[in-house]
Amino acid sequence: MGQRARLPRARTQPGAPARHRRAAGPARGQRDGGHAPGAPPHAGTGAAVKGHLRVLVWYRAAAEADIAGGHAEIARSLAGVPGMVSAELHRSRTDPESFLVISEWSDRESFDRWERGTEHKGQTSPLRPYLDRTRALPYEIHEVVG
Repeated sequence: MGQRARLPRARTQPGAPARHRRAAGPARGQRDGGHAPGAPPHAGTGAAVKGHLRVLVWYRAAAEADIAGGHAEIARSLAGVPGMVSAELHRSRTDPESFLVISEWSDRESFDRWERGTEHKGQTSPLRPYLDRTRALPYEIHEVVG
C-alpha cells in the first residue's frame, strides 16, 4: 500500500474546532464501496458536482435478488460509457418491495447521447419488467445545482 498524501490544514478562527475530512472510499468492512463495477473510485460518495445529472428510476420486486442481478448486469454494460459516473441500487426501508436506481452522469449531453443511442434499450432491458408502474412516471431526471 502506498502512503497517504497529507493535505494542508484549513485555517480556522481561534478557538474553532479543526475540521477533518475523511478521504472518499469504501466504508469500513466494504471492499468495493458499493460502487458499480467499473465505476470511478469517487462513485457513490455523495459528493455533489454542479452540472451533473442524477437519474432516478423506481422498480418493484418481491425479491431483492430479482433486482440486484439485473442491476449488476446493467452496471457492467454501462462501464466505460462516456459521461457515466456511477449507478447505485437502493432498497426502501419502509417498503421492502420498492427499489431505486440512482445513476450519475457528468453532463446532460452525455446522458442524452446515450439515451438516444441504439444500445440504450438493450442495456436497460434486464430491469424493464420491474419498472414501478404505480408511479405517474417511474423515473425522474435531476440536475445538481448546488
